[in-house]
Amino acid sequence: MADRVPDDFGRQYAVVARAIEFLRAHALRQPSLAELADAVHLSEFHLQRVFAAWAGISPKRFLQYLTKAYAIQTLRDAHNVLAVAAAAGSALAANTIGYLIPCHRVIRESGDPGNYRWGSSRKAAMLAWEAGRAALR
Repeated sequence: MADRVPDDFGRQYAVVARAIEFLRAHALRQPSLAELADAVHLSEFHLQRVFAAWAGISPKRFLQYLTKAYAIQTLRDAHNVLAVAAAAGSALAANTIGYLIPCHRVIRESGDPGNYRWGSSRKAAMLAWEAGRAALR
């Protein structure tokens, strides 16, 4: 009976399909895991577990792939690097956990740290904290 299909097989498939559909429809505004879980009527934890089991990646990673695909397609269509950069920047700015994505490590060619969604002082603090941790290794 090892090949027996679990009772909730069809339900899980439908939930993941709805989650993927929701992410595709709302990718540009970068919905949170809580919003996605609410849309498919699961807890965040359960959605994360079921989605990863079916898709092989987390919902967040799937959203990152969608964002990258959008940027690539926009570049192909518009041939305008600035429009793509602006769209990607807007997507990152809408992300409430952006500090987990290392965009704060981007430094201008001149050495100027540049701007950051949560302010230049926070960017400087994060860079200093990372440098301190690296020095301890």
